[in-house]
Amino acid sequence: MKRIFIISLLAAMILGMQAQKPFSFTLKGTLNTTGFNGYEFPIMRYDNHKHIGKIKLKGNQFEYHGTADSTMYCRIDAGTEFGNFIIEEGTIWVDMKTHGYPSGTPLNEAYAELTHLKQQIEVALDSIRKSITQGDMDRETRIKRLNELEYNFSIRRELQKKLLMPFLQKHSNDEVGVAACQNLLSMGTPQLLDEIYPYLGEWILSRQHIKEMIAQIEQSKKMASGQPFIDFEGEDVNGNKVRLSDYVGKGKYVIVDYSASWCGPCIAEMPNLANIYNTYKGDRFDMVTVMVWDRLEASKKMLKEFDVQWKSIVNVGMKPMELYGFNGIPRIMLIDPNGIILHNDLRGPLIREQLEKAFSK
Repeated sequence: MKRIFIISLLAAMILGMQAQKPFSFTLKGTLNTTGFNGYEFPIMRYDNHKHIGKIKLKGNQFEYHGTADSTMYCRIDAGTEFGNFIIEEGTIWVDMKTHGYPSGTPLNEAYAELTHLKQQIEVALDSIRKSITQGDMDRETRIKRLNELEYNFSIRRELQKKLLMPFLQKHSNDEVGVAACQNLLSMGTPQLLDEIYPYLGEWILSRQHIKEMIAQIEQSKKMASGQPFIDFEGEDVNGNKVRLSDYVGKGKYVIVDYSASWCGPCIAEMPNLANIYNTYKGDRFDMVTVMVWDRLEASKKMLKEFDVQWKSIVNVGMKPMELYGFNGIPRIMLIDPNGIILHNDLRGPLIREQLEKAFSK
């Protein structure tokens, strides 16, 4: 955690740098819908998730005048529409339609460039997908490569790094750089953090949500392959106290699925998990679904709706996420019979593939 201490020290040293002469700014924008005339919607600051003001709609348009003493990466949510932008001096046009193309001031024009680069990542992924589906290869190879593209996020990370790193280096000490850093770290690994860290200026390192993301990635080293699982307590669906260690490290390979009732990808993964459990259950294999970041009754309802026959742990809050250092779900781990983590981010067909490899050893 030495790096976290250094970040905190830097933040304290540059408080004076962040304070700027107060400036005026204007936000303007147009919604695609007209049903919110007279409604007020908050302006949210990404760094601390605090509301710094409210826009009021006139018809489907808004105009907001404010003052600030620092540039800030912000967002407006109005119904199902939203727009990202940077508060700085001048008139800022917030893009509520495509969300990421604000204009009118230098940092917002740069933010639009960042959005374009992010879209290029999706274009590149689509191109790879097309080359696989139309390529000259056997069916088994095609399925394997498509699965790697859809479920192994290393390809996306490499594209992000290739396209966003030059932008981050150019904006290493401003609020647009904060947005670029946030995007890179959202799927970050300790290895990626080590690569981009030298390019993070004092301004970026002073932002609270960046510090939290870095701390989480540092914590995620505890779920790396080869690390022992971390124990925690929860309940079974009948309210009895249970621990993860009741099911893991007992001589079986175990899939541990961290899920939630509100998580679409988690729900989509359940039939696949049921199929895997029914195929491999026995003396060598078991499975546990841990409902995290979820209401107790909602967790129980989801487990009942999917007729989950394997082990489950509920009422754990966000404790497993804090212990292992992950913030995205589903998070599916494979743990060996001795309680050692083999894989920490499996999805879809990769679960079966890694199980087969483990069983063949």
